Amino acid sequence: MRPGRIDRKVEYKLATSAQAGALFDRFYPVQHIPELFVGFEKGEETAVNILEKLKKEFVACVPELEFSTADLQGYLLSCKMLPEKAAKGVAVWVADERRQKEEKQMRKDARRRRMRERMETPSTFGGVSNREKPLPPTVSKLVNGSMTSAGS
Repeated sequence: MRPGRIDRKVEYKLATSAQAGALFDRFYPVQHIPELFVGFEKGEETAVNILEKLKKEFVACVPELEFSTADLQGYLLSCKMLPEKAAKGVAVWVADERRQKEEKQMRKDARRRRMRERMETPSTFGGVSNREKPLPPTVSKLVNGSMTSAGS
């Protein structure tokens, strides 16, 4: 960051339950998904009540401060126009995301361990470590900037 190039720093934290609920509301407003509620009679549950129940189910399955709002948005985009699918499938999505994060961390840890082992264990060439390797018998040290063979 160079001075004068950034006016404000804003930290984006992981999503709260309230933010997860607000995203659900944003993706599934009642007036934009009437086909979900076709067949409901006046005496039965209203679209608002159904969506409210689905939202509560969704929020209950999303752990607080574990996923970013972008992560949740990506999931909700995969269930566009299907609030029931979003609410019912979020628990499976959370478990899958956690598994993927864990696998990624395990790969990262294994890579670090391999790098550390390489740094600690000097590689050998003919029983001699890289740091102590002699020049091959046909090459001697540089003489006046050119290589000479041992036989000359």
